[in-house]
Amino acid sequence: MGPSCKCRYKCPDKISHQQRLECFTKFWQLGDRAMQWNFIIKYSVKMKKKRCLNQDTPNNRKHTFKYYLPLITGSSESHCEKTEVCQTMFINTLAVSTRILKTAWKKYDGSAILEEDRRGRHDNHKIVIDDAMKQSVCDHVRAFVPVESHYIRKNSQKLYLQGDLSIAKMFKLYLEWFDCEKYTSKATKERQYRDIVNLNFNLAFHIPKKDQCDECHVFRLKKNPTDQEKETFQQHQANKKVARNLKSQDKKDAEESNGNMVAAVFDFEKVLQCPHGNINIFYYKRKLSSFNFTVFDMGKRKAVCYMWDESVAKRGANEVSSCLLDFIQTNVDRGVKEFRFWSDNCAGQNRNRFVFSMYVYAAKKFNIYITHRFLQKGHTQNEGDSVHSVIERASQTKTIYSPHEWRLLVRWAKNEGEPYVVRNVTQNDVFDFKCLVINKVWMKDINGKKINWSNIREVHADGSDPNKLFFKYDLTQSDYNILVIRGNTRNSIQTELQPAYSEPIMVPPAKYKDLMDMCRSEVIPFEYHPYFNSLPHNTSVDVSEKFDDDLSE
Repeated sequence: MGPSCKCRYKCPDKISHQQRLECFTKFWQLGDRAMQWNFIIKYSVKMKKKRCLNQDTPNNRKHTFKYYLPLITGSSESHCEKTEVCQTMFINTLAVSTRILKTAWKKYDGSAILEEDRRGRHDNHKIVIDDAMKQSVCDHVRAFVPVESHYIRKNSQKLYLQGDLSIAKMFKLYLEWFDCEKYTSKATKERQYRDIVNLNFNLAFHIPKKDQCDECHVFRLKKNPTDQEKETFQQHQANKKVARNLKSQDKKDAEESNGNMVAAVFDFEKVLQCPHGNINIFYYKRKLSSFNFTVFDMGKRKAVCYMWDESVAKRGANEVSSCLLDFIQTNVDRGVKEFRFWSDNCAGQNRNRFVFSMYVYAAKKFNIYITHRFLQKGHTQNEGDSVHSVIERASQTKTIYSPHEWRLLVRWAKNEGEPYVVRNVTQNDVFDFKCLVINKVWMKDINGKKINWSNIREVHADGSDPNKLFFKYDLTQSDYNILVIRGNTRNSIQTELQPAYSEPIMVPPAKYKDLMDMCRSEVIPFEYHPYFNSLPHNTSVDVSEKFDDDLSE
């Protein structure tokens, strides 16, 4: 409500502040614009002008208005009298503008009921989405190839597309893709395309970031969390701080160790596809997947990128263990005696008995100490992410056709400092670590308690105390739990590692067909055709591709 007027009619003497407040409340409690217009008409009078001050000057104003405010005089609201006030007092009391007054009288046709409020309502809107249009948009969305990533669960109900796509970009591609001979109706507006996609697909654009923790996000959304929820969240935050402090200390220890200790983080980068680039047809074709497993030495600030494609190996525990074993052996040759690793909590790749058995094997073979700690779930950002970010920026404007070109790009992705070390992984470099696990007791610790592998936060292998795995469920735990790795049979001890693959891995038929289509159409240049033609593949009946088969280990 606005202030009182200071006019010559002395309106403030006619109506008190409390009475003005009652008028204001009554007006806004109507809750409907049409009813408020009726209120204005009821308490204002339109009349012709009585005189014109200057007959020689033209004036378009033909009418003048008188305004009143209702004052309750009896015990009920039915007993009220109209008190004349000026326009300023009227609009300030009701907290409206002169435009509202003009609109009310414009809609008034002399009847008791005004025309209804039509703002935001239109009678000329047609139903512009028909079945044929819907079918064309749905077929276009299904033409895109879903993203392969170890960040995505197999049973996810979402359709993940490449992170450089968007609805706006998809609509532009749709306009080029649309076949007027096949479809009778076309989505001509981005809004039509967006509405159809949102109604028929649970679509997401895959950007593998670890910036926001689900548990923290859910807790912040709770308006009144319970004491138990508060305690759980506080413990979660405490675990995050402990992990980060320990990692910082490991980094400092490595820098001050004179080369005797290495502190490193490791992780997979998102899938690197061949071919890669901002070419429209690439979005509709299955592409060959290349992998980059990065180990980042925090003390020396150097990265080693182990790279291979899907015809060479997968992305499971054997691959992770083999790369880490090579990293360990390379640094042992330089005199390193202790390793401290950090990673996320991916069970199929990092937190499993195959990787842990490799630690025991390497510690015994090289007489070293190996510790592996896991970052708090949801807070797994680490120094290795910067490597992947540099690679992603370097590849944004590049067209890449083969895994070899990806290796060259990764090696020279940095603008300053030493280039990244790139290891080309072959099948001879990938070992089967099942021989270290089979026929071994991994279920209970030395106290007979069942081991909960999914909750382990730290493991340790000591070369001076072989055949034992030390582990913790909490990073603040003072003493280790101990697993003694014993064989069930006399012939169970096998230390000679065997290759994990005896033959190349077949490229799925549908993917191979798409690659050949791009070669035939020369979207892939001729000089790359021999490589793609030589990819191992089978000609059996095509089945739907399964991504991340390794994660179930």
